[in-house]
Amino acid sequence: KGKVYRNYILYPLIERWSKGEVLDLGCGIGNFLKRNNKFVGVDVNEECVNYCQSLGLNAIKMNIDVLPFENYSLDTVVLDNVLEHIEEPTNLINEIIRVLRTEGRLIILVPGEKGYEKDNDHKVFYNIPALSKLAQVHNFSIEKLSSVPIPFTSKLLSFFCYFAVLKKK
Repeated sequence: KGKVYRNYILYPLIERWSKGEVLDLGCGIGNFLKRNNKFVGVDVNEECVNYCQSLGLNAIKMNIDVLPFENYSLDTVVLDNVLEHIEEPTNLINEIIRVLRTEGRLIILVPGEKGYEKDNDHKVFYNIPALSKLAQVHNFSIEKLSSVPIPFTSKLLSFFCYFAVLKKK
């Protein structure tokens, strides 16, 4: 059920908003990277990076809060179920800003209440107001803020997520 949801709803939604050079930050085992051989992934977990590379995917080990890319070299950065694992994301967001081109996009997906409660490693809960505040604090404009798949099901569906598309000014 989760795989179908990701492959037929979430990933096409992310791809629809992605443009140009796309980075999957926190790529894990590479499920999103498998969709397009031009996507690049980074992760702090060396085992995940090695696994992705064994599949022929373009994955790179990163250090915490340091992206191995030149300034203004990416058009889209995807944070899919990553942000909620970071207690204080300012340094990472600043790195994302550094590598994004002007008008580049930051796409964020975070779990709803039920999904958030299912993982003890989750540190910060984000919803629409929290994502709006994050955008404002880091000087992003908001292109899209929504609930996926159906609004108001955050407490009912563990696969529910909040979806944000932020544009670098």
